[in-house]
Amino acid sequence: MKEIIGLRIVIAVIICLVTITGLGYGQESDKPYKGEIRFRYGYFGVDKDDGRFREDQWQTDNSTGGLDWLHLESIGPDENGYEWVFEGRALYDYDYRMSLLLKKEDSHYLKLDFSGLRRYFDGSNEYWDPTQFGLDTSFAEKSDGGFFTDRRNYNIEFGLTPLEGPEVILGWHRLERDGKEVLLRGSQAKGPLAGGKPRFRGIPAMTNMKGITDTFYAEVAQTFAEKYNFRIRQEFEQYRDEQLIVYPRYNNDGSVDQWRTLEDDPGYTNWRTMLMFDSFLDDQTYVTANYMYNYLNNNSSRNMIRPSVGGSTATTPFTNSKVGNSRRTNVGAFGYRKANFMKENLSLSAGLRVEDSKTSSQSIGLSSSGGGTLREAWSKLDEVRLAGMLRLVYKGIERTTLSFDADLEQRFLDWSESVDTRSMEINGEGAVDIFDRRADIDYTDQIYTFKAVRRHSRALKSTVKFRIKDLKRSYTDRFDNDLSFYPGYLGSYRRRGNDVTLKTDWRMNGTATSTLMYQFVQESIDTELGGKTQNLEIHRGLASLSFSPAQNMFLVGTFMLENYNLDTPGNGTAGTDNAASSKPFDYVGNSYSILLDGTYAFNENTSCTVGLQHTESMGEGDGDNANDSAYDKVGLMLKHKVAKNQTIGAGYQFINFNNHNGNSFDDYEAHGAIFTYTYTF
Repeated sequence: MKEIIGLRIVIAVIICLVTITGLGYGQESDKPYKGEIRFRYGYFGVDKDDGRFREDQWQTDNSTGGLDWLHLESIGPDENGYEWVFEGRALYDYDYRMSLLLKKEDSHYLKLDFSGLRRYFDGSNEYWDPTQFGLDTSFAEKSDGGFFTDRRNYNIEFGLTPLEGPEVILGWHRLERDGKEVLLRGSQAKGPLAGGKPRFRGIPAMTNMKGITDTFYAEVAQTFAEKYNFRIRQEFEQYRDEQLIVYPRYNNDGSVDQWRTLEDDPGYTNWRTMLMFDSFLDDQTYVTANYMYNYLNNNSSRNMIRPSVGGSTATTPFTNSKVGNSRRTNVGAFGYRKANFMKENLSLSAGLRVEDSKTSSQSIGLSSSGGGTLREAWSKLDEVRLAGMLRLVYKGIERTTLSFDADLEQRFLDWSESVDTRSMEINGEGAVDIFDRRADIDYTDQIYTFKAVRRHSRALKSTVKFRIKDLKRSYTDRFDNDLSFYPGYLGSYRRRGNDVTLKTDWRMNGTATSTLMYQFVQESIDTELGGKTQNLEIHRGLASLSFSPAQNMFLVGTFMLENYNLDTPGNGTAGTDNAASSKPFDYVGNSYSILLDGTYAFNENTSCTVGLQHTESMGEGDGDNANDSAYDKVGLMLKHKVAKNQTIGAGYQFINFNNHNGNSFDDYEAHGAIFTYTYTF
């Protein structure tokens, strides 16, 4: 953590130094560059669930601020021919960015980039009723302190761009992620405990992580005969992480049965080679051809620590597992685009992608319970994927554009898996459990889209779009000694659907524009196991109006409405988990949003902007899953130009979320104040 804080200080100091220099030069008439600087301070006071507020808004409560935006660029090349652009941002304590581009035309360039963004998490995240498990209601919400993950990106790239000869690019990219995430949200095991209470395996748990991904790349590009462009790129990627997860398991009487500690150590290396070609063969013909070879090697381990006896306070290693797998992939792609194809005003675009990949995996796990049990598993997956795309666009009808898109894909999977569970050799025992599965799984996906755009006049335009989707999976068992588990248990299935979109844009006069849109979506899933298991229907509508009621005022209003209906019939055997039912996972819900944005100028130096949003979800579902909530947001910002190149601003925001389910769970109310200062030079 000290390294992270130190790095942020370094970034902030660099940006501040550049800012001070810019302000100094801004006072001079003959400055070598121009730019803009904006400072910002904000404060949010949150009542109730501040963790939910931080996750929704991607920012902390209380005080935030710093340098909201900095842009500097040189005014033309200097005496050595160099030009540059510098941009930065440093908002405490969740958003840091810096970018520098230094280039010399027809020679070389250097790029330096950094970004640091903090993602916040709500400790509880989802509502659950702890009284069902004999727990006090205080367990429904965990403390929200310190639950966030920092993601930082670094990139250094140097390129040679001579006027003649090949272009060369060398670069390094690093992605870092560390902090605490909400990983588990609890689960309920099959069947009740004594007393009729359900089995409860865990409450929301947190994971501590620290992962780093480094990618080194090199690229060479060359153009021949002024139109044949060739490019080769080589990448090497390495990922490593450390993750620690600690969570309790509860008995149905509310006591802690056992604590679980998981120590994960995931990692992989990836070697990627790409060959790329593109060219305009003539004014109407464009072609591309690409090839990629990818080799991924993954090695991960997990160690679980828990008491060997329920209720015990001693923690001893319980399991230790390791996974190693490798995947080799060859991909080829070809693209073709032709204007005036076969006839005038008809254009054709087509693409084909072929992928062949082979994956092999082996895992081993060792348990110390019962004298020690060795578990080994092997799997193999050979996959061939064919994907094609066809697009036709016709503009031969006056003020009308017609298009047809076909997206086709087939996947052929040869999958096998075997697991051998044996006691350790020191026990002298043979195999106690062996299962083996081998199957062919074929995917056939078809998506067709028809679209027509008609401009009736200069002020009126209509759009009609119709899409058909047919996704089919065929599962063929070659051997499976236990059909009660995935994937043989599911069998084949087919997902079909279509959607229709109607849209009209109307410019009523010189100051008003309106948009009307309606969409209908329908999807169904038919399974070999249970017949039709899902039917989905969605109706969406949108109306938008933008206009200027006065010369110094501009308003935009939008209304969106959605009706969502999910029907999930069951067709199983009575008395089993998949028993016949009319609606085991049904959901019916309506939601709507009203948005209003406006700008009003009091005079040439003073203006204000207003933003309003009200979103309401009215769900009808199973208990606490009904998604019945309301969200409101109001924003007001005043800006005043105190000088030709200086502007100050002051604003207010109100944000309110009301979850109508779960006894005010996730509810929060926030009031915020914002102040800005902008300087242009």
